[in-house]
Amino acid sequence: MDIHIGFFRAKAVGEYFDLKRTYKDFRYWLIAEGYMSSETVGFPERYFYQSETQKDGKMFFIWWRPAKSLGAFSGGLGRSSPTSVKFYKALKINMIGEKFREAEIMHQGKKIKVNKGTFEVIVHATLHFGMPGWEEGSDFKKGLFDLFWMRIYKKSIDMYKKEALNDMYKLQAHMKKIMNMETWKPEGQTFEPHFGLPETEF
Repeated sequence: MDIHIGFFRAKAVGEYFDLKRTYKDFRYWLIAEGYMSSETVGFPERYFYQSETQKDGKMFFIWWRPAKSLGAFSGGLGRSSPTSVKFYKALKINMIGEKFREAEIMHQGKKIKVNKGTFEVIVHATLHFGMPGWEEGSDFKKGLFDLFWMRIYKKSIDMYKKEALNDMYKLQAHMKKIMNMETWKPEGQTFEPHFGLPETEF
């Protein structure tokens, strides 16, 4: 069962970006907030499409689906027994780039290569609560599942709804900051996680 918490859109039209730096910055924020691992294995990118024409420039679509386990009873995000509880926060992140072209900007007497185009991020925040062995079982088990989530876990669900909404607002503020901070500048400060990460090329 997925409980939709909220969504936001952030869009910058015809702006200059360093797309590689923006991509890294976004990923580092999600790592620091516990939504994904710093390891490249298991990276939650579910879809990537890119095309380029002389007329319209470069277009891309990127879908990320990071998630974060909740509580001691969450059972984690991996394999578990049929009766275990699957409880986690999830972010449905869609990134869309349109009419991107390579460009150059003069900054402090130096030419800097940048990307110019329209960049949009759409994020939906959800809570997932499930007991696969019960939801998909007999009517008796389905009835027990309804009892569990509606009564026993109701307080936890209500608490994590607020937490997931707060995460969404933090991410919204961070994405707007990225879009306004001129990431193409060499001296620009992008997000830096509070722990060390291995150097990884994207």
